Amino acid sequence: MLALAAPQAAAAPVVRNVQVYGERLGVVINAPTTAELARQLGRNGYDLGEVTRSGRMPPLFVTTLPRDMSTAVSTRERKPLFIGVALPLVLVVNERVLADRRRIQALRAWRARGETLDAADALWLAGAFERYRAAEGDFDALLLRADIVPPSLAVAQGAEESGWGTSRFAHGCGALFGQRVYKSRNGMVPLRRRPGENFRIRCFEGLIEAVHHYVANLNTHAAYTAFRERRAALRRAGRPLTGLALVDTLTLYSERRRAYVKTLRGLMTHNRLVALDNVRFEDAPARPASLPQR
Repeated sequence: MLALAAPQAAAAPVVRNVQVYGERLGVVINAPTTAELARQLGRNGYDLGEVTRSGRMPPLFVTTLPRDMSTAVSTRERKPLFIGVALPLVLVVNERVLADRRRIQALRAWRARGETLDAADALWLAGAFERYRAAEGDFDALLLRADIVPPSLAVAQGAEESGWGTSRFAHGCGALFGQRVYKSRNGMVPLRRRPGENFRIRCFEGLIEAVHHYVANLNTHAAYTAFRERRAALRRAGRPLTGLALVDTLTLYSERRRAYVKTLRGLMTHNRLVALDNVRFEDAPARPASLPQR
């Protein structure tokens, strides 16, 4: 499913023009230290001030977080580094979701005209209903789920759940969003887990996989129905999908409920993350997501 996997430790820190998650080409960075991460992001055109000013982000994809994120730099220096890691991953996953959405809309229109889908389209569509956990043939439910998560919201949640990339879950197993698993043993046990609790924090092969599962979680889990409905209402009204417009629908993401939402809102405003909702990649995908022709 994921074209991007973490290179082996002996690999060069930068791999250029690698196909990442669909049609996107980018530069893959495997930096063992925070200093190397900062150097590689800078050498490849990343500057947070310029990104927010221009609304353009170079396609740079970091595989894993350095283990010294919590000790090598100050909080002020750490924040733009974390955004430089998280933002491109959110953008590329959103890009893939939007490609799915466009294809779903096209196939729905063809079906509405009474056209028979060919085998490839029919197979892809059946997979989309399954992937987004929507009932077969329910296009309204499918399109409710096949949509983006605003980058400001995703980066804020990643920052809160991982301590701006310093938590042992983040650099130990790629867990940026604190997603829990209860039956699988593929996870890390929290040090402060209360007696009687049996969950773990889910581990991932790389950061892009963590972002993919986070977006899929918001798009499919019953706890986030309000999030999806608010997002759809914004779409219908022709209003932008922003983190600030959607954050108060995520009270069930944390046991802290309203206090958690308040924290996320503060992170977005205090750190000026709201500008990230207007950021796109500075170039087009290698191949635009193609739709079957009729």
